[in-house]
Amino acid sequence: MSGSPESTRPIKGLHVVLTRSADDTLATELAVLGATVQHIPAISRRAVPHTPMEWAHATAVLFSSPAALQFADFTRLPNPSCRVACVGNKTATTAQALGFTPVIVGREGAIKCIDRLRLSEDDTLVYPGPAQPLPATLDALRATGAKIVHVPVYETVPPPDLQGAITRLTVFDVIIFASPSAVRNWRACGGPIGPVISIGPTTSHAARKHGFTQVVEAERPSAAGIKERIIQAYEQTL
Repeated sequence: MSGSPESTRPIKGLHVVLTRSADDTLATELAVLGATVQHIPAISRRAVPHTPMEWAHATAVLFSSPAALQFADFTRLPNPSCRVACVGNKTATTAQALGFTPVIVGREGAIKCIDRLRLSEDDTLVYPGPAQPLPATLDALRATGAKIVHVPVYETVPPPDLQGAITRLTVFDVIIFASPSAVRNWRACGGPIGPVISIGPTTSHAARKHGFTQVVEAERPSAAGIKERIIQAYEQTL
């Protein structure tokens, strides 16, 4: 019966390890779908010293995460004509709270945002973000022909309590990884091997490189894509 309680809990009985950041809401969303979730963040972020954002020649700006806004140092906003693109609703909401006006909100990753910006060689895009962006993001930016000003504003590091959290880990069916750095930190701190749901190709590559052999990749590089892939994978095992 489509309206029954069980139909709204499609992954009931699944034991999931979520390695995304501590403020991530995906743990709650998976629990609502019926999963037992152990939320063990494998990444934390810290600021990278940088000069304040310079917007003078910027025609576009890309914020790939709320962390980019949290750590970016700026004393003023860009010109109103500067197009602001944000990856995900949470990033857009954070940007709005700081006075930015997002004109593009990409819910399926940075590359979709970049496509929708329709940049050309006449554009200058400012990209405040991680010290080590995903190669696919940088490749997509460079392919536009625009001048790209990447400003490293934060770096990802292992949480100080990651090793201890891993020792308290109980039985699980699948681990969720949303970045290569999460994979690296997990293994460096003694995290076990197991079936993986990966957010995208770069993370899948990192997982296989670090010894994971059962890797299933989300079709969309987003939290929604991860949820969809978990439901699909779980249904196939029933």
